Amino acid sequence: NVQTEGKAFIEESMSIDVVDEIKSYDGNTIILTGTNQTVYTDNPEIMEAAAEALPNGELIVVEGADHGFNQHLKELVQYTVDFVKENTD
Repeated sequence: NVQTEGKAFIEESMSIDVVDEIKSYDGNTIILTGTNQTVYTDNPEIMEAAAEALPNGELIVVEGADHGFNQHLKELVQYTVDFVKENTD
């Protein structure tokens, strides 16, 4: 049953310690989130801890953006383009 499997996937993914899982990655990384983010977490400290755990991580918080950046797509694209340009040989 897809619904049961989907629920199990979500429950399992919520039990993962993301900060612990990512800390060994040393590549340049941006974490983009919004102040209206409520899908996975409404706890900004988790996003800050994730960015700090990454040796080359940067947290970008977009004021007013939700999980899908629905009203902030241009900002999302610009941050992404800038990041790719800065991190491409």
